[in-house]
Amino acid sequence: MPKIVAWLVVFTVLLTPVVGVAAEISRSLLYDGQPVSTIFPDITDSATMGGVEERETFRTNLGLCEVWGESATVRVKIYDSALNELGFQDKQLRPYENIQINQVAKTVAGANRLSDGIVEVTVTGGGDRIGAYLSVVDNATGDPTFIAIAPQAPARG
Repeated sequence: MPKIVAWLVVFTVLLTPVVGVAAEISRSLLYDGQPVSTIFPDITDSATMGGVEERETFRTNLGLCEVWGESATVRVKIYDSALNELGFQDKQLRPYENIQINQVAKTVAGANRLSDGIVEVTVTGGGDRIGAYLSVVDNATGDPTFIAIAPQAPARG
């Protein structure tokens, strides 16, 4: 249970940063003995994460946080499990702003059903420090699963 309490503290700090000190705060907090930046890494270029679900039993939300104090433009792309691009949207973030795109596959790509989808988040302009996460929600219970998005490229199988 202590991990959940620590996670909530990290989640709150990243989503409601104090203007001018968010970078220092996010790098000084510890979660289970590790710096927060290793749990919730900054995206300075592009990052992908699998696990995007849009179906009767699950939905996936995407959170974006500008963590460096500079406006940024972020491109969000959705892929199916075979890495076929389904659609994209550009999002503008003000300094320290955070947004959540609910049902990201449906909202960004018009995908009403998707299993094992992939989201790619790319900083295309402005500041270059973005935090991103997925929240996969069980529609029956409302229980979310948090997935931090780390800088990596999708692998073709």
